[in-house]
Amino acid sequence: MKTDSKSRKQMRRILKQRVSKEEQEALLQEGFRFAAPTKETLILVALYKKAAAGDMNAIREIRALTATEESVNTQGVTIIDNVPDQDS
Repeated sequence: MKTDSKSRKQMRRILKQRVSKEEQEALLQEGFRFAAPTKETLILVALYKKAAAGDMNAIREIRALTATEESVNTQGVTIIDNVPDQDS
């Protein structure tokens, strides 16, 4: 699905909206304390909870969101096949 610039702007606006008092209270009851939670906060907490429950897709997404350029391996893996056996 191709997303146009207007849709992206609208989504950003929605995600930046503050949560309701009920939603903020629910976060507090679950042990999540934020000074000014937004709709984006709710999504990130939901993603965290899925990852904490073992959802590998959520874990990968969190790794992608939090990865720094230095922590991303862009060179791949080199397999060395000709290492002599120590018993030889």
